[in-house]
Amino acid sequence: MRRNGVFYLSVAFLAGFAILVLRLLQLTVVQADTLQEQAEAQRLRSFDYYQYARGDILDRFGRELTGVEQACLVILPAMAGETTEDTATALAGILDASAADLAARLAEGNARSLAPYILKTGLRAEQAAAIRQAQLPGVMAMNLAARYDASHLASHLLGYVQPVGTDGTYQGVSGLEQQYDQLLRGRVDSQVVAQVDAAGMLSVDALYLTEAETKERHDLHLTIDRDYQQIAEDAFRELGYAGACAMMNPNNGDILALVSAPDFDPYGWQEPAADDVYLNKAILLYPPASTFKTVLALAALDSDCPLPDALDSEASQAREQALADGVAIDELSAAGEQADGEAITADTEAEEIEAEDAETTEPFFCSGSYTLENGHHVTCSAAQGHGEVDLSLALALSCNCYFVALGQRLGGETIRSYAEDFGLTELTVSGYETPAYQETDFLDFSAAVPGDVANVSLGESGVQLSVIQEAVLTALCVNGGFRVTPRLVTHATDERENILFEIATEAPQRMVDTATAEALRLMLVGTVEEGTANGAAGGYLTAGGKTGSSEQGTVWFSGFAPAETPEWVISVCVQDGSAGGVEAVAVFRYILDHISLLDGRI
Repeated sequence: MRRNGVFYLSVAFLAGFAILVLRLLQLTVVQADTLQEQAEAQRLRSFDYYQYARGDILDRFGRELTGVEQACLVILPAMAGETTEDTATALAGILDASAADLAARLAEGNARSLAPYILKTGLRAEQAAAIRQAQLPGVMAMNLAARYDASHLASHLLGYVQPVGTDGTYQGVSGLEQQYDQLLRGRVDSQVVAQVDAAGMLSVDALYLTEAETKERHDLHLTIDRDYQQIAEDAFRELGYAGACAMMNPNNGDILALVSAPDFDPYGWQEPAADDVYLNKAILLYPPASTFKTVLALAALDSDCPLPDALDSEASQAREQALADGVAIDELSAAGEQADGEAITADTEAEEIEAEDAETTEPFFCSGSYTLENGHHVTCSAAQGHGEVDLSLALALSCNCYFVALGQRLGGETIRSYAEDFGLTELTVSGYETPAYQETDFLDFSAAVPGDVANVSLGESGVQLSVIQEAVLTALCVNGGFRVTPRLVTHATDERENILFEIATEAPQRMVDTATAEALRLMLVGTVEEGTANGAAGGYLTAGGKTGSSEQGTVWFSGFAPAETPEWVISVCVQDGSAGGVEAVAVFRYILDHISLLDGRI
C-alpha cells in the first residue's frame, strides 16, 4: 500500500516536471520572439516625430518653412506623475521663464491627453543639456520636427494653429495655416522610439526613428525663398525697425519674401507685445508719400502731357530775385528729402494766379513754394527750393512743387485712371486671400478739387497702398512697362508628390511702351546716384528706386537691383521713421548686400 503511494507520488512529480519542461521549452523556443518583443515594448516609448499631424508649407525650392527639426522640450504625462509644480520650478531656471506660467502650460498639456507632447521648441544647446542633466520624470530634450522655426520665420505669413478638443487635432487660425487648413490637415507621422532605463527615465542614447506610413499628407508650395525671407526679416530685426517689406521677381510677379516686423512667437512664449505686432503689415495700407510720384511721371511720359516748364508768377519773382542777389542756381538745388509738405485742404474760393507765357521752354523753377489756383500754397521738401528742375531731377530730388504742378496739368481723373491701370486700386495676390480689402477705396479724392489732386500727387491723403502694390508699380517701371500679378502659392502635392492643384503665373499686361518704362528706370537710377536715395546701392550691386516720407510717419523706399538688368524689386515701408532716404534705404541696402553675398555676387 505504501509502495503504491510512493509510486503515484513519483508519477505525479514526474508529470509536473514534464509539464514545467514543456512550458520552459515553449517559452524559450516557441514563444521566445514574442516574449522578447513584449519585454522590449515595456522598455520603449514612442511618439510623433512631427509636432502636429499636418502637411508642410515649403519654399520655392521645396525647403521646409514648417516642420523644421530643432531641439524640443518633450513632456510624457504618463511618466511625469504629480510633480507639475516641482517640474515647472526646475524648468523655470533653465528656460528663464515664469514658474507659474510653466505650471499652467504643463497642467493644460497634461489634461489634454496622456500622449507625449512638445512643451517648447527652439531650445538652445545649453538649455537642452541642462534639461537632460536635471533628469526630471517624464521630461526630456530631443530633436523633433517642430511646426515653426525657432527664429519665427514668416510668422505673419504662415500664421499658427490651435488645438481643437482633446483628440490631438489642430486647426489653423491665421495666415496660410487658416486659409489652407483643410488641405494641410492629416498625416501619419514617423515615430521616434525611446528606451526607458531601469529607473524609469528615458535614455537619449537609445533613440531611433521609424519609417513613416504617410497617408493623405498634403504639402503647400510657395514662391517664397527661405534665404531671402530670413535676410529681409534680419534686416528689420538688426536695425531695430518696425514695418513691412515685399521682395518680388519683377518679370513674373513671384513674391520672394514678404515681411511684417516685428515678428511674433506662434507658440505664445514671448512677452506681451503691442497689439499691432499680430497685424500683417505687409498687407496693411499706408500713404505711399513721394513713391506715388512715379505714377505721375509715367502718366506724363505716356500721355504726352506738357511738362511744367512754364513758370508761375511767384516762382518767376523768386528766381529773378535770386539771380539779382547773385545766388547761384546750384545753391538753390539742395537735395535731401525731409517731409512731403503740409496737407492741403479744399477751398472753393478760386483765386486767379497770373502765369507766364505757356509757350516758354525754360525749366521749371522751384522756389520752395507753389501756389494753387485756389490760392493755397504747397511747400517743398527743400525750404529754399530746388531751383531749375526737369522731370528727371525733380524725381531725383523729390520736388513737391514740380509734382504738384504736374498733377494739376494731368488732372485728377488721369491720375486715377493710370493708378487703376497700374494695379494700385486692388490688392490681389494669387493663392493668398486678402478679404479685408475687397471693399477698400485705395484712391479716395475729388478730381475736381485742386487741393485733393495736390495731396494725391504727393502720395498723402486720398491714396493708400501696401508694400505689395508698391512692388507691382516698381516692377512695371523696370520690366519694360508690364503690370504683373503677385503670386505667393505655386501648387500643392500629396505624399507621392502628385500635384493636387497648381496656380499658374498670370500673363503680364502691357501698360506703357518700352521706351517710356526705360526712361523712367533711368530716372529712378538717378535718384540713387544723385538724389534722395543716395546710398541705396549695395556694396556689390547697383540699384534704383524712389523714396517717400509721409506726414503720418511711415517712410518708404521702393527699389530694384541690379540697376541695369533688374532681378529683384524690394519695396520697404518703415514705421515712425525720419525719412525714406534714411531708415527705408538702410533696410534695402542691408537686404541687397546680404543677398549679394548669398548669391556669390562679389
